[in-house]
Amino acid sequence: CFLGTKPTYATVHEFTLCQSKADRQWIYHSPEKNCNEEHLEFEREKTWKDFVYVIQLPRITRWFQTLTSIIVPHIEYDSRVNLSANAILTYNVRLGYKTDKMFEDLNSEWQLVAESQESRSIQCRPIFHYGTKNKDIPDGYTCEPLAFLELSTLKYPHYLINLQIVDKNGLSQDIGKLKSFEFVGICQTEKFTKLWYTLKTMTFPIVLASLIWFCRQMKRAQKTYTNLDK
Repeated sequence: CFLGTKPTYATVHEFTLCQSKADRQWIYHSPEKNCNEEHLEFEREKTWKDFVYVIQLPRITRWFQTLTSIIVPHIEYDSRVNLSANAILTYNVRLGYKTDKMFEDLNSEWQLVAESQESRSIQCRPIFHYGTKNKDIPDGYTCEPLAFLELSTLKYPHYLINLQIVDKNGLSQDIGKLKSFEFVGICQTEKFTKLWYTLKTMTFPIVLASLIWFCRQMKRAQKTYTNLDK
């Protein structure tokens, strides 16, 4: 059809690793960035609670309708950090929002939409490049995507995600050197949504008129309705 358009599209963004701040509820990039970017090192007596993975989605409209997302772990090889074949990743994730007016106000705070603690099984395979001196040491890992979040409606233009790994009480053990996550968001396209509503608006009067005509014809026939008629 000449009116056809792609119903969905995917965008890819990468989480930024930031320093966790006890006095700040949210870590963000804009306006007035408060994210102090970090490199994942545990040599200075740091733990997972000292880091926050942050992603701030580009401005979106309500025409996008829905958002479905997955995350892909980016794990770097480090002989000092173990990666188990049956590793379970546990994390706290918080989703915040701002309206356009709030986004322009530097004193406004991000508002919480949802918060949850989730656990996911990490399935990764080592990557080896031919020609390396030590063939037993991988260059990194390729990991299976993990189900993340799904929004059935997009009420606000600005969304912020803060993700923090939970390692207390024996959780998130042997998950490797998790440098970052790749965020893949799948939205319904704006053009498709507008086209869909236009077609439904145009066809509704036709369907309604057909239904009224059918009911009148049945009354004129003066017969009882059968299951097939209904």
